[in-house]
Amino acid sequence: MRASASEQGGGIRHDHATEATGLTTAEARARLAEYGENTIAEKRVSPWRKFLVFFRGPIPWMTEIAAILSAADGRWEDFTVIAGLLLINAGVGLWEEFKADHAIEALKQRLAPVARVLRDGRWQHLPGKRTGAGECGVPAPRR
Repeated sequence: MRASASEQGGGIRHDHATEATGLTTAEARARLAEYGENTIAEKRVSPWRKFLVFFRGPIPWMTEIAAILSAADGRWEDFTVIAGLLLINAGVGLWEEFKADHAIEALKQRLAPVARVLRDGRWQHLPGKRTGAGECGVPAPRR
């Protein structure tokens, strides 16, 4: 038998009991409940925060200063045009972000990883996020 990674100093837990038959379905369910799905947590940003980001940066700041100076000087037509351009820019940017987020989600769904795991003594194809800690498996080819 091979030495475990923790014995080699790697700090990774290696379960020798699962090498021959893999986990049982009950063990896999228990580990999935204990450790959660095999996914990377994503940070979601609110649409309002995304919208406000378009007002930060050197160019928006210069445009905002121009709007403030126009208002201070009483040039309301200039102020309205400049403020309108700022809002239109933020709206278009937000729409592009929205479309890009949805395109990425569609790609994630289409390219969801599948793993070939040894469970209950036989090899099975499972969604990658449903594999658990200590699972014996390899990435499965796309079908």
